[in-house]
Parts: sequence; structure tokens; C-alpha cells
Amino acid sequence: MNAPHLLLVLAVALSSSHCGALQARKTPADPNAEVESLLGESLRDLPIPAEAMAAHRLAYDEAKAQLAREPNDANALIALGRRAGAMGLVREAIAVFERGAAQFPHDPRMVRHLGHRYITARRFEDAEDTLERAAAMVQGQPDEPEPGLMPNAQGVVIDTLQQNVFYHLALARHLRGDFDGAVAAWRECMERSNNPDSSSSCTNWLCASLLRAGRADEARDALRAITADLPIVEYHAYFALCRVYQGELDGDRVLLEAQAKGAASTDYATIAYGVGNWHFVNGRHERARGLGRSRARTDVGRVRAHRQRGRDRARSGPLNRFCCGAALVVMTLGSGGCGVLGGGPRVVGSMREVMRDGATEGRIALVDATAGEHTVAIGALEGLQGEFLCIGGDVWIGRATNPPASTVTHGATDADRATLVIADDVEQWMMVPLERDRDLAGLDAQLAQAQAKLGLPETFAFVIEGGYSDLHAHVLAGKCPYQDPHVAVGTTTGARGRGLFVGFFTSGPAGILTHHGQRSHVHVKLSEPAPFVGHVDAVVFDAGSTLRLPRR
Repeated sequence: MNAPHLLLVLAVALSSSHCGALQARKTPADPNAEVESLLGESLRDLPIPAEAMAAHRLAYDEAKAQLAREPNDANALIALGRRAGAMGLVREAIAVFERGAAQFPHDPRMVRHLGHRYITARRFEDAEDTLERAAAMVQGQPDEPEPGLMPNAQGVVIDTLQQNVFYHLALARHLRGDFDGAVAAWRECMERSNNPDSSSSCTNWLCASLLRAGRADEARDALRAITADLPIVEYHAYFALCRVYQGELDGDRVLLEAQAKGAASTDYATIAYGVGNWHFVNGRHERARGLGRSRARTDVGRVRAHRQRGRDRARSGPLNRFCCGAALVVMTLGSGGCGVLGGGPRVVGSMREVMRDGATEGRIALVDATAGEHTVAIGALEGLQGEFLCIGGDVWIGRATNPPASTVTHGATDADRATLVIADDVEQWMMVPLERDRDLAGLDAQLAQAQAKLGLPETFAFVIEGGYSDLHAHVLAGKCPYQDPHVAVGTTTGARGRGLFVGFFTSGPAGILTHHGQRSHVHVKLSEPAPFVGHVDAVVFDAGSTLRLPRR
């Protein structure tokens, strides 16, 4: 269950149910595509670091040469297929292991890896059938280590053959929506897990399947073996997710910390799915859906996102987005363990990633990011070609035209994509009048006090409506204006005015939701003297303005 395995795990969709499996074509219609999504979209690229790709390529070439010299070398054939899969050569990996299963019919390793790659190709029924064959082959046999393709920090082998057989069988069943069948296989996997890493990874998925099957008490029991002092070597993401399910860690905080390390990392993608499932089983379906969509920037994420959309389109009825019929039981867990009902924002991209590193590609459709009727959101368009804010699902977009001019549009189109989004769903607000004029620093101080007094989460949305003065704001025009102040359209006014301000406050680390040295990220919508939507650099809010805070 090392790095190549993680690429499979992240194929899981929050929409799995008992309504039958969706399968991709066995051969993609696009000859250049390795995999075809469940909507028929060609998927080609995998976010593989250059250093890892070079190591895979070297081992791949060595295995290919060895197999040419010794065509009956089962180990060389397995090495070739595993490296091909790790490099994103999914069709080749399947062909290699199909050859191996025919050439070595009594070697369970061939069938285990073939089932693994069928999952990558969205051939979930084929995967389940194949892995059930592998499970039958290993029953009653001695187990054996299965070294990872990339060694971990301590150079120890964590996984075994039999553990991975049942792990991937459980995963195939989970993907098909057979959560009870998945639980049975996770328990077989657990019996073969002999170290904290493998136990944590298996417990995470066992808990996820139990909760989706409506078996919350069993999920709580399974989590009792996970303690804070477990010596984890490699699977830190799974360990953290177990702690989230226990209620010991906040899922959104774990997600933010993972994102700060790089949104293309396998740890981030693993945690994004896990936190999405955590939100889902706690009844926060919009947040779960937002996290599923937010991973659409990578091939791994697109596996999940396209599976979600495929099921969205295939179903009808009142439960058409996430479940079908009574087979999927949505559990809202209380304080007895397994789940925390606290909230937090959905985050796509980060300030550090977008503004400092220049990763400004379109990560998510704006209509998807702001779809909920209670959604509050701010962010930047792809390519830093504008700013937006959303309140109650209503979106306004500011775009730079010819400096110093900008335009404002109401509503998002299917063509609008965002590179940075901070969003939350707030159904009820409490109103707090500003008792004195507040600049941004003074506002931060008041929000910090409210956070402590009211028990608000680490990151929360807020809205201010009322008068202002000394407003300095900008609209992005292709680059970060903090690095180059000439690339933004700005507005500065000493006159008094009235506006709508939407923002997020965080007591967490800077560089994710906020610029360094700041605790709030605020956007403004003005109607007079001319329509304007942009990012607030400085402002003084008038006493008597209304501050809205989430009612928890």
C-alpha cells in the first residue's frame, strides 16, 4: 500500500452505492489515453515527481532487459508490470499481468497485481472477480513481504502479499458500493496487518466502509486500537484520518496542513478523500461534494471527480447526488466517538501555491465551487484574471479590463474556472454591530475575540455590510500585485461609501488562506460610485456596520 497503491486508493468516489458498478471501457476510445473516465473522458497524465519517474524508468528498463534474457523470470515480469503501473502506463501494466496470470497460473502475485490495475482502469467488477481469485489462492498459505517500489524513511517493509490481496479486494467492493462486503475483506486485511502503519491504513478504510454501511458502533470499536503514540513510519495520512474519525483531530485542519505541503501530493489527495468521507458521514454533503470536486486538478483526483459526476448524471430521485435507495445509510454521529460535527472551509489551492509559486491553473469550475444555496466564498479566477465573491450562492466577479477600469458580472458561467477558492456553507448568521471604527487589524482583533468567546472554528466566514472609508482594493490582472503592484487594477477612495464585504478569518498558519502577516482575507462588492468587486488591501469599517458571524 505504498505510493503506487495510493494512486488506486484515491480512485474511490464519495458516491459509491449498492446501485451496481459503473465500468469504464476496457480500451479507451482515445488511443493516447491510458484510462477512460466513467464519463468517457480521456485521462492521460499522472502527477509523478521527476525524481520518482526517473527511478521507475530505470527499474522498468532493467526489468524489461531481464525479461528479454529470461522470459520465464516471474520476478522480472512482476517488476516490469509494477513499474509500468507506477509510471501511469496502465494499459501496459494490465497486459503484463494478464500475461503473467496465464504464464504462471499458480502464482497469486500475478492475480493480485492484475486486480490492482483493473481498479486503476475503472474495471471494478473485473477487479473484484480477479482479487477474489487471488484471495482463494492465498488462503491457508504462508504470507510473504511485498516491498514497496520506493523505500520509506526507515527502509522497512510494511506490506505483505496477503494483506494487499484483501486490501484491494476490499477497495474494489467499496468502489462498487458493497460496503458490507468491503468490511468483510477489510477484516481479513486487518488480520494480516502486523505493524502500526498497515493497521492504521486498514482501520481508516474499515471505519469508512462501516460508516457508509450504517454500522457506527462497529466503527467506534475498530478505532479503539488507534492511539496517539503509535510509531508510524510511512502512512501518516491514514493515521491522521483515523484520529479525525475518533474526534481527536479536526479534519479541515488536517486537510489544510496537508495542502500546505503541496496539493498535488498523494498525502493531500488521500486526506482530501478521507476528510470528504468524514464530512459525508456526518451529514455535511455539500462540503463532501466540494472536496471531491477540488481534486479534479490531477488524474488521481479526476478518477474520483468523474466517478461522482457520472453517478450524478446516471441517477434520478431525491437522493440522486450521493446515494441511491435505502442501501446507503447516512450516519450523523454524536459525541460518542467517530466523528466531529465541527465545520470548516472547503479550500481549493492555497495563497502560497497560487501567489508565490505561480500555480494559477484552473482547478475547479466556479459554478461547482459556489453551488450551494448557503455557500459563502471568495477567491481568484484561473490565470489570476479576476476576483470573485459569493454569498448565499450568489456570485459576483470582478475582471480587470484596461487599467484603471474593471468590469463586474453577476453569476458564473460554465466557462469560469477558479485557481483559488475558500468556501463554506453558513445556514444561519448572528448579527454583531461594530461599536467603533475598525481597520483590518482592529477587525482581526475583534474576530479573534469572537472566536474564543463563541467557540468558532479555527477558520470561519464573516460578512460586513455598511459604511467604510479609506478603501484600498485591487482586481487581479494576471500576477500577484504584492510582488508587482503594476499588474492590478486598483481603487482608492477617501470618500465615504457603503459596501458588502465577504471574508474568512483564520487563526491557523498564514500562506494558505491569507497573505503572510494577515489573519483575514476579505473581498468587497461595491455598487457606487461604480460597480466594483475585488480584494481588500486596506479599509476602515464605520461604527454601526453589521458584522455577520456563523451561528454554530
